[in-house]
Amino acid sequence: MIEILAAALTGADMLDDVKLWLEKHPGPLSQGHAFIVIDISKMMPIELFKARIDTMIREIRNAPKAKGSERIYLPGEMEWDNRERALAEGMQLPEHVIDRLVGLSEDIGLDMEPFFA
Repeated sequence: MIEILAAALTGADMLDDVKLWLEKHPGPLSQGHAFIVIDISKMMPIELFKARIDTMIREIRNAPKAKGSERIYLPGEMEWDNRERALAEGMQLPEHVIDRLVGLSEDIGLDMEPFFA
């Protein structure tokens, strides 16, 4: 569904044509985006929705785990864990990403030195 809304519907690349943004490409990446706003209160009371979501989260977390797995992650949890780790420890960027950031910083007159450990 996400690919339909963010790629097929917008005319962006989809399936095997999607390019990795970390790699160098000669032209635009042809990325698409979709934003949807849902007013939950028009469907049910917010507190009921929250209770239902809490039940769903508990069921997912208590489901049998894959062999060798310690945890079942909900959408976004890995990203938040990675964010916290990056804030605490910093992060390694590929050389070509650093080159692009340095080029952009030069374009706008930003001193990048404080960002490098």
